[in-house]
Amino acid sequence: MDTAKLLEILRITLPVFALLGLGNILSRTGKMTENHQSFLNWLVYYISLPALIFAGMAGQPSGSLMAGNFIWATLLAMLALLVIYTAIAFVMRLDKKVAVIMIFSTYWSNCAYMGFPLTESAFGERGFLMAAVLNAVIMPVMVVISFVMVGMCSEKKQGILKSLRDGLANPIIMASLAGIAWSAAAAALRLDGEGFGTLPLVVREGLGICELIMKSVGAMGLSLALIAVGGKLRFRSLGRNAAPLTLAVAGKLVILPIITWAVLRALFPNTPKDVFGSAVLLMAMPTAVTCAVIAAKFKLNEEFVSAVIAVSMLGSVVMIPVWLYFVL
Repeated sequence: MDTAKLLEILRITLPVFALLGLGNILSRTGKMTENHQSFLNWLVYYISLPALIFAGMAGQPSGSLMAGNFIWATLLAMLALLVIYTAIAFVMRLDKKVAVIMIFSTYWSNCAYMGFPLTESAFGERGFLMAAVLNAVIMPVMVVISFVMVGMCSEKKQGILKSLRDGLANPIIMASLAGIAWSAAAAALRLDGEGFGTLPLVVREGLGICELIMKSVGAMGLSLALIAVGGKLRFRSLGRNAAPLTLAVAGKLVILPIITWAVLRALFPNTPKDVFGSAVLLMAMPTAVTCAVIAAKFKLNEEFVSAVIAVSMLGSVVMIPVWLYFVL
């Protein structure tokens, strides 16, 4: 066994899981209340991560954002899993409120709060960029599909246009799209690269200061996000809906990364190692905590979605290092 690789895996994963554990301890001991968690989530969701994502993507050459292999492989893998699990839910005749959670929890990854720090630690700037592309290009598609499914299966009915608006109003997605637009505009005006030096000194310095501020705010948010997520983890009522719970977690942590791996190998064999590894690792992230928010908003089975999030987070402690071992 490669000792150096194992140490590298520990370097990447331990800080992330340590912050999750810290958040859980603070919550259980009463040092971090629900009000504290709500504030941290608001700060990270609406300010820190959008600032970090925009700064990271706006500073990239527009051509580097068109990661076709990455985009198609992850999108095809998620859509394939959606079809498979929809068929499974139909065959099992699951209650629709449980079925829709089982389906979207298999592909709705924690690719923002956990994906960014993990892929950046594993693959550097390229890994961070792939996480940003996933949030900007792939997740809007999957989020809209999820909102449509949820709207059809919940007590709180809403139309497709409202679902589309809710999906695209995600601040992380909006920041990603704004970063892409900025990068494209800079390329069109020939202000990227050496062209940046043609701007007046005051403008260049002002933009540089804004970039530093956004990156500082964003870097703060990654740690706070992990602490807030850890504070929400609870492992109650895991015995209920055991079969769909097991299927959801297996789909998220095992089947989705395998499908992504297979798609990349079969259709895009020349994919660079860092892009390949980022794709597989991002697909192996646990179920997004956002799923609990969606379940509460649409009056789905909140107990079941909480169990899926908790078990997938616990399982990721084992599976993320496993996937890192294969892709590093």
